[in-house]
Amino acid sequence: MNPKGIMLLHYKDKQRKLNFVTHEGALLAITHGDSNKVAFMNENDQVNLQFGKDIVSATPEIISNPKEVQELYEFMESEDNNHYPKYQDDFVAVKFHLNNK
Repeated sequence: MNPKGIMLLHYKDKQRKLNFVTHEGALLAITHGDSNKVAFMNENDQVNLQFGKDIVSATPEIISNPKEVQELYEFMESEDNNHYPKYQDDFVAVKFHLNNK
């Protein structure tokens, strides 16, 4: 698997693209905290992620502490794979821990 790229998050009947980077053994993504995908992850301890044709199960860890989220946002910026050009106060970070490596 690539250390950074774009993955698809499957939830309900939707698929959403997320930019990710590898961080401390997990896949890190930044998104808006009030999004439907975050609401789904708050209610479900397992999600499916797609990389090309491969679909894997992962456990999402949602990080909402503003200082930590900003640091993780800056890490994604330093890896040159951030979808968002500017930090926003409603961001959360999500670390996806793959279940079937």
